[in-house]
Amino acid sequence: MTSFSFFREQKLGVVFLAVFTFVLFPFDTASAFSRLARDPNRHGAFITQTLTKANSPYVIEGTFGIECANNTVLFGDTLTIEAGVVVKFEPFQPCAFSFGGTKLWIYGSLVVNGAEQEPVIFTSYYDDTAGGDTDGDGGIRLPQPGDWDGIRVDSFQQGQFPSVALHHATIRYVDKGLAMGASAEGRTSFDHMEFAHNNVG
Repeated sequence: MTSFSFFREQKLGVVFLAVFTFVLFPFDTASAFSRLARDPNRHGAFITQTLTKANSPYVIEGTFGIECANNTVLFGDTLTIEAGVVVKFEPFQPCAFSFGGTKLWIYGSLVVNGAEQEPVIFTSYYDDTAGGDTDGDGGIRLPQPGDWDGIRVDSFQQGQFPSVALHHATIRYVDKGLAMGASAEGRTSFDHMEFAHNNVG
């Protein structure tokens, strides 16, 4: 968009008309978002918490602190998500302590309480159709399959068993939608799940 401003200058009896032209660049259109609460004493792992529709969307970092993307719910902790919440995943930034894409690790419990008219949506940082224009680029970059790496459910210590309950949830633009380890067997429940625009699942 081009804007013109005019002013008149009187000098030596001659009137000069000066015209200045400049381009107005679009303002930052990024929508507001929330972060998940972390425990600094456990390398930034997520603490027990409830994600609410009032504070949605939430954005999970592609890189966090010295442990990089430690997007983990540890055994003994529970991540609960209300109906209508959108969770987006930032692009992954490779570093020494992590590998693969941005993902959510569940070693504890994940409870997703979506509803028929208000599902919980897990999606790409670039998905402006859910939670608004979070990256603030005006829709220039479009989401793609594989933008984030998925939800992983497993245990890294014998005798600790994760649990997952996903009800009315949508997983979009992921590499591998949902991967379950043997330790989660018999401790999962799913209904009304939708997988869309993913590489696998």
